[in-house]
Amino acid sequence: MNVLVIGSTGKTGLELIKEAMRQGHAVTAFARRPEALHEFPTLNVIKGDALNPSDLEQAMVNQDVVLSALGAPLGQPVGKVRSIGTQNIISAMKAQNVSRLIVVSTIGVDESKPNMGFLARLFIPRIIGAERLEEVERQERLVKASGLNWTLVRPPQLKDGEPLDTVSAASSLKTKFADSLRRADLARFMIEQISRVNFASQAVSAVN
Repeated sequence: MNVLVIGSTGKTGLELIKEAMRQGHAVTAFARRPEALHEFPTLNVIKGDALNPSDLEQAMVNQDVVLSALGAPLGQPVGKVRSIGTQNIISAMKAQNVSRLIVVSTIGVDESKPNMGFLARLFIPRIIGAERLEEVERQERLVKASGLNWTLVRPPQLKDGEPLDTVSAASSLKTKFADSLRRADLARFMIEQISRVNFASQAVSAVN
């Protein structure tokens, strides 16, 4: 498959590139800073900004699947890169007849909230921040209304390190404050969804 990774220079984006390449996909990274991807000498990189619709439409040519890891890291201004960038992604996908979209979201939004334990409901919104959660909710609404073949993946706290190779995922998954997910496991789970249909048009929580 021809796979386009958006948000490719963040920690999760880098894991998505590694895993997609490991599984034999033809990967294109969309990045504002291509120099940040120097560790992948054979990677196809397209320079662009997700806030620029024309950049995305050019990057979308001949793609089969889009993986989005858009978002501002904790500690940085939230902005609207998730919502505006996602709207631009959806428009570009429709213009180029690309249908499969897999997006990194977060627990603590929409129907994941009642499935969180007491401590998680109490502390995670404080850690993530109301403004950040509102931006994620805007992004999710856009994806759900897109008419595309979408999957939203909601991880808890993301951690670096070697994969644990165990991921529990479901739309109604019960989550706790102490739950976490290795980025490498998130990437593997997302790449597996390229060819699977069991989570099509679903928002799923995923934990180790």
